[in-house]
Amino acid sequence: MAGWLTTEQKLLLMPKLLKIVNKAGDLIPLRPNYCQQYTLENEGDKTQILKYRQGGLSTIKLGDQFLDCIVPNPKTGRSNITAVIFSYDNESTQRLLGKVETMYENLPDPKPYMGRDNTNLKTFPELGSRLYIGTAGARVAGLGDTVNRAHLSEFAYWSPTNARRIKEGLEQAVPMGDKITIENTANGEGGEFYDMWHDPNCPYKKIFLPWYWHEEYSLGRDDPRLENLQYFTMRPEDKGELEFSQEEIELVSAFALTEDQIRWRRMKVAETKEMFPQWYPEDPVTCFVASGGSIFSADVLKHMARFTCEPLKAEDGLKRWELPMFGEKYIIGVDSADPDPANPKTEGDFCVAVVVSSRFRHVATLRGQWPPVEFAYRVARLAEMYNGAYIVPERNSIGTAVCVALEEVERYPYIYKTGERTGWISNKATKRQLVGVLEDIINSSVLYTRDNELLSELRIFRKIGNKFMAKEGSHDDLVIALGLSLLGIDEIPRGSMSVVGKKKASTGYGSRRKA
Repeated sequence: MAGWLTTEQKLLLMPKLLKIVNKAGDLIPLRPNYCQQYTLENEGDKTQILKYRQGGLSTIKLGDQFLDCIVPNPKTGRSNITAVIFSYDNESTQRLLGKVETMYENLPDPKPYMGRDNTNLKTFPELGSRLYIGTAGARVAGLGDTVNRAHLSEFAYWSPTNARRIKEGLEQAVPMGDKITIENTANGEGGEFYDMWHDPNCPYKKIFLPWYWHEEYSLGRDDPRLENLQYFTMRPEDKGELEFSQEEIELVSAFALTEDQIRWRRMKVAETKEMFPQWYPEDPVTCFVASGGSIFSADVLKHMARFTCEPLKAEDGLKRWELPMFGEKYIIGVDSADPDPANPKTEGDFCVAVVVSSRFRHVATLRGQWPPVEFAYRVARLAEMYNGAYIVPERNSIGTAVCVALEEVERYPYIYKTGERTGWISNKATKRQLVGVLEDIINSSVLYTRDNELLSELRIFRKIGNKFMAKEGSHDDLVIALGLSLLGIDEIPRGSMSVVGKKKASTGYGSRRKA
């Protein structure tokens, strides 16, 4: 394990050796605030940090790595550290590079000699150390095969390709006992950072930093800044004793907030509006939920989330929350995916069938990766199970093969048609219609579901330009399948419940018919 300084030693050395320029433009010692110190004292060899904005986490990790590079082990006279920091964009990278220059220039003499291999790579040849600061996705040269310290900043804003490639590469380059830290402000549901945070088997230690841990996020009644802040010019009553709202009373009770913190919070909520829960999180759940940018009502989705639960039965890609009811009609929306996971355009996409009753109850979901004929077989058996359900399959691309298999191989009688063609054809106009139906039904609180995966996809489904899609790196298969099932509710043909009654139902889901 490289590096010999303990955390306690670093916390003592930082204000003595390192200086930074603060927000007011003053050159000051790097003295860790509470959250910065908490992070250094509690991080593991692999750490994921969910944080508030402007907490100085990149600065403290820069100082931490800089000390590892410049302070030699007294036994060897060398530090032998390779440290890297990847930032979100070029502007952030330049700020960090400027801070390194400031730290180095203000070191007490004698300073270690710093080589300048290039703008981003700072080397300390006499100590055997190097510090690289770059932008995610940039080509890196000269670091070698081993990295001892790695910090990935604002990770959730990286492109999914860069996020996975750099993280997985570093995980193999960092030896056991050395450190990788990944940090971010929440950026909605979906993506690598979100998946890691919610994966119980992820080997990263999780640290949550709420805004109210920051000493500066507070405004007292006698704070002179109140006179120059526009919010308090418009709301002078908030300068004095505050009368708490019900929400504020709950926050005070839950997190022991003070009146001064509530005063600061009121001002910041007025500035940031719906972005406040994301940029200044109070718990590690609502910061993701509130920031997804969904076209659906966040309040409705939050209410629907109260009813999510594990399915009644789950086997072979099929989850069932309700068994078929006698006399009920069901509709199955079908969204097909390329069966080849190596196809870079559809990597990781799923074949999905969502079963909804005519009373707008989401009762079952079929989800997996199968070839078209196999998927069509499973959908047909699922439709038979649910009283001869009406199937609404998407016809585009690989969906054409599924439609053909449903009609000609399975000979299933109750399938949606566009004119004389089996299946729903997706184009700009029909996609807008599908999203409109989804928006009307969901935002009016008509739909009942217990599927947390569906709710996650609904939260990150959005309009980007002229297209409706999931956040980059995420899925929308369940959303499209749900929309197709809802489109089919008003078009259920007469007799669509007759399949089970006219022929023997299959003996079990996924069982093959005998030739």
